[in-house]
Amino acid sequence: MKMRKKRKYIFININQNTHNKTSLSSHRPHNKINGHQTKTSIKHGNIGGIGGFRKTTNWNELNSLEQPIAMMLRCQDLDTRELIPSATACHNLRSDKLLNGRRDVKCNLQGLEDIAESCRKTCGICCEDINYACEDDKNGIIDCSRQMEKCHQKKWFGVLSRFCAGSCGLCAMTSCRDYDNSCRVRKSLCLKTDSVDYMRENCARTCGFCVVGEENEINNGNERLPENNGKPVVVERPLSQHRLTVPDCSDKVGNCTTNAHLCGSPVYGEYMIKFCTKTCLKCDKAKVNKKEKTKIINEMSPQNPLQVVIQPLVESQEKDRKRIERECEDKNEKCQQWKKAGLCNKIGPPKEVDSLNYYLDDSPQQYNKICPKSCGICF
Repeated sequence: MKMRKKRKYIFININQNTHNKTSLSSHRPHNKINGHQTKTSIKHGNIGGIGGFRKTTNWNELNSLEQPIAMMLRCQDLDTRELIPSATACHNLRSDKLLNGRRDVKCNLQGLEDIAESCRKTCGICCEDINYACEDDKNGIIDCSRQMEKCHQKKWFGVLSRFCAGSCGLCAMTSCRDYDNSCRVRKSLCLKTDSVDYMRENCARTCGFCVVGEENEINNGNERLPENNGKPVVVERPLSQHRLTVPDCSDKVGNCTTNAHLCGSPVYGEYMIKFCTKTCLKCDKAKVNKKEKTKIINEMSPQNPLQVVIQPLVESQEKDRKRIERECEDKNEKCQQWKKAGLCNKIGPPKEVDSLNYYLDDSPQQYNKICPKSCGICF
């Protein structure tokens, strides 16, 4: 019986200080990282970000903890290790192959980097293209997998660039964007003192550091957005010069402390700062003057003065925005009773409080509408 020769693959092992030579040659020069070869000339969309716009990063700049994560978990969830949606959202430059949800080991072989680049979808490394480098919104508001045909329709750009930018390949086409392809791996550095400045400048979207300004729109008048077909499409646009009035250092509603975690929210951050200024900016009305408050806001967004760090609201939050801007008051004197009876979050009145005058619609939505202050839904 003939014995089959065992095929040997060579992997990049960044944890050993040895270098396995291979007969496969690369078309680009290499240098060594931890004893292994890596590219020195980085193309647009490859690890290292977009050259020419802002400072970019290559493997040398990833620390010893980030390197193995970036190399071994390419476009994979850092916890589950499953491929993230944007891993296979782009197009192959070569003919497609049937995907089985796993990455072929040859995608990681030294010397085959150029081929892997042209087969990003098959290799599941689309997120190493700057257009797919950001993640989809994880709140589950929109099922991005069902919206793919709308990705490049202009009327859907505002919504999909906010919630499905990774899957749609819109990461580099918005005013709120990352300039470094390794931002997802380096997310833990967003708020660290020694790295926050770099992360704010190069990983604004991943870290939630974005500037209030124009809506998330592209700067062309076409009905359809340009598609990249596997090649990076980058729309470079200046940050807005819009100025915001510095808010008074006081909380204007009663539940700011409870909602303090929303101060940095990409959706509610602007309104939290407006209505919960003291809580979000950690200021003191008696001690902080206007100049000092301006400094606090400037530190949040150094690119442009007086601009608060948030992402633009999209159409789906418009009703919330209008509700928040209205005065938050109860519309019935029994609101406190209804709250104690649990009607703010329970369907139907409990038996022990049948004596209360209930509205015909006994849904929590009805009581939240009538008693926004008591039910605690104001920001």
